[in-house]
Amino acid sequence: GDAVQHVPIQSASIEGADLRLSITPPGPASGGPQLLVAVVSASRLDIGARPRSERASAYLPVLRQALLAGGGVLRGDMAGFDVHPAPVPVAAPTPPRPTVTAAPRPPVRPPRCASILARAQLGEDLSDGDRAFLRSDCR
Repeated sequence: GDAVQHVPIQSASIEGADLRLSITPPGPASGGPQLLVAVVSASRLDIGARPRSERASAYLPVLRQALLAGGGVLRGDMAGFDVHPAPVPVAAPTPPRPTVTAAPRPPVRPPRCASILARAQLGEDLSDGDRAFLRSDCR
């Protein structure tokens, strides 16, 4: 494409003949192949203040002039890589909520039932009316 992204250097170190740089990754780019180019010179190149992103057609002539005017030893390296969009996380399906059903309540017995049953457990003889009431209303 015709886009240049200037990436800030976080740290730099020299190890033997190697210069090691840590950079802030560029912002979101369109997917597909990308090219990272690093140009290192013995003295600072005067390219002026540059925006974080600009068209290559505007930047390359400025870089060319700075390289020609800078003199000194230049080193460069490049790396190609592919940008893939981050996968969109898929939410796990929500398990169905259990259905809560109330346990069937025993029918409400008239208080007379408890009284008749208590008397029967104590050995008291029940009348025919009490027995009839137990059969019909105390189930």
